[in-house]
Amino acid sequence: MKVLKKIGNAVDAVCGGAAVLMIAVMVVVTFAQIVWRFGSSYISWMRPLSWSEELTRFLLVWASFIGATCAYRHGANIAITAVQNAVPPTAQKVMRVLVHVVCFVLFAAVAYYGFSFCARQRRTTDALPINVPMKYVYMCIPVSMCIMMYHAFTMVLELLTGKEEN
Repeated sequence: MKVLKKIGNAVDAVCGGAAVLMIAVMVVVTFAQIVWRFGSSYISWMRPLSWSEELTRFLLVWASFIGATCAYRHGANIAITAVQNAVPPTAQKVMRVLVHVVCFVLFAAVAYYGFSFCARQRRTTDALPINVPMKYVYMCIPVSMCIMMYHAFTMVLELLTGKEEN
């Protein structure tokens, strides 16, 4: 259990750092786009960046999906707990296990179809200076689902062994 928890902590730290880095790059690229667009009115060699909006959109999607893995691991997602709070502690534990099992199945299905979708992609990006295959943009879905599957699996094990964090 300790090894699984350490792996989960490491994955969570990498995902959190990656999401923060992507958001920081988004801010820098958006600021550069504003400067270049404003500057193009006054300085002849400055042209608006044609690729900034596309890159920012892709970074936002990746940051959102990777950030969702961190939110899931820490229980920061929106939840309705009225029924769970109204039952005895043993039933609460059973309900939490069932929720994580259902989530695991959902994550597995989305990961499967996400990988299948990415494998069929032949398009490339339109505006970026280099042509990036769109499958790498869409890969955020199955990758994040696999990470959330891992977190769901470890949370079920923690609940069943009684080593969950409160």
